Amino acid sequence: KKAYEGLNFLGIPVKFVTERQALAGKLQDYRLLIVPGADYVRDDAFRAVVKYARSGGKVFASGEAFRFDQHGRERELSSEFPELKIATKAPLKLVMNHPRLWAANINPEVLQKEGNLSHLSLDAQHYNRISDRLLDEAGITRAFRLYDVDGSLTWGVEFKSVEFQGRKIFSLVNWLKESATVRIATQTRIQKLKNLIDNSELAFKNELIELKPMEPVLLSAE
Repeated sequence: KKAYEGLNFLGIPVKFVTERQALAGKLQDYRLLIVPGADYVRDDAFRAVVKYARSGGKVFASGEAFRFDQHGRERELSSEFPELKIATKAPLKLVMNHPRLWAANINPEVLQKEGNLSHLSLDAQHYNRISDRLLDEAGITRAFRLYDVDGSLTWGVEFKSVEFQGRKIFSLVNWLKESATVRIATQTRIQKLKNLIDNSELAFKNELIELKPMEPVLLSAE
């Protein structure tokens, strides 16, 4: 739940992959696999993740991910999955009963910015910040991003975008209890925003807009 919540505020579609899909080779369709605390993973599905990592796939796993097989038997990750390294400068070491972060084919600096990750209890905002950097590391482009006035990632605003008839259409919802002033960052500068719900032009100064609580906004950008 925390991982999904963190990803959901990054403006990308989040997809789920089942063990059956992993066995069918579907992991190869994705650039990044995030495994938040999947303690019990069957052996053949685990081997599918290993195969994905060995083929260059980027994996980020947290908590007790992969610790047990389908029969509850503990796995020795250090021998079975050498591609997974704990996300600190320390050598690979399993610390049972502690949250753990694992990464395969990911620059350690991407994760080290959060501090001593091997002993960090992740909340949704940790996942949000880490996932933002993981998406960049995996080369996953986003049509636009949202930032607070201070330049930090916007939290609590769900947003998506599509191209329609040569225009960018933005959908935003502020799930917070108070208004949020956010900056829309795109690759090409936006000159004008139109609210498609009431057909009005939106006040848009210095790339900043104000979003009222719980009020969906559908925008067309020019």
